Amino acid sequence: DFKFSSSEYKARLLEISPGKVLPKHGHNGLETTLVLYGGYHDENGSYNIGDIVTASDKDIHKPVSSIDDGCLCLIVSSGSIKFKGLLGSILNLSRF
Repeated sequence: DFKFSSSEYKARLLEISPGKVLPKHGHNGLETTLVLYGGYHDENGSYNIGDIVTASDKDIHKPVSSIDDGCLCLIVSSGSIKFKGLLGSILNLSRF
């Protein structure tokens, strides 16, 4: 069961430019993404307008936005992002 009854959940809009690759990352807690425009793909599949993707704290991915349209997503999450790799270590210190 996935419920948004806790105040620990935050919602945000994320716009990603066409063809942009986001850093490899995981999540502390749950994250649910609704694709509002364009699309993206990662190691787990391809997602387009209307798709809903849920990631747990065990999932790690490196999203790449659509080369044609980019991507606009509504993201609801219960924790912070955990970036991976050398660049990730630096980004984790900045506390997005």
